[in-house]
Amino acid sequence: MSRRIELIFLLAVDAAALAWANMLWYWARFDWVWFSEPVYTPISPLSILVGVLTGFWLLLFLFFGMYRERYASSRFDELVSLAKVITFGILVLFFLFFIDNLDALSARPNLLFYWAAVFLLVSAGRILVRTVQKLLILRGYGLHRALIVGWSDGLDQLYEEVARYPEAGLDIVGSLRLRRESAKGKAMVSSEYALEDEESDESAGVSSIQDLPRLIDELEVQDVLIALGSNDGDSLME
Repeated sequence: MSRRIELIFLLAVDAAALAWANMLWYWARFDWVWFSEPVYTPISPLSILVGVLTGFWLLLFLFFGMYRERYASSRFDELVSLAKVITFGILVLFFLFFIDNLDALSARPNLLFYWAAVFLLVSAGRILVRTVQKLLILRGYGLHRALIVGWSDGLDQLYEEVARYPEAGLDIVGSLRLRRESAKGKAMVSSEYALEDEESDESAGVSSIQDLPRLIDELEVQDVLIALGSNDGDSLME
């Protein structure tokens, strides 16, 4: 799926999950009385309270980069980041709003229940989004056009590794193979590029590394993969 559709879908799923988490906490706290008698009862209607808390969480997720592109990232890493952000958010809510409205007996179970409700429901929503995204990628939708730049066998090795993992969602549209040439004792870097398409995989011409921005524009490249060998650090900087 496109980046815009993915973002809208993710925002909608997060908003729905957060709304349900906030309502569950409200019902458990004030209607079902799971955590002892409430010290107070909210004056605002449930819909307003849920809307304010949902907006708070969405802004917090945005601030901590939970809506940055996480293409082909680990689900586990995303859930760990989510747990950290939710923990921070719970602490903020506690010190801003809950500290004067929760008695000592019910504070801990209240916060633990709220943390669990937010984390589990948002996590389930995000796993759903990533699962749908992966299924679409495996069917060829929403692939990222990628160009590989590298030296020697490193380029071929990286190409093979990407080909082994189609769920990464990378469509290799070209490669720019760098050569080392010596001129008056100084290491020089030149290059040639090849287009990977259905018609031909032969070299499309000789180019300079300075042409990389042009190639990115012409091929509509979204990702550039750098294939490095063990001694390619200096050449990469050049």
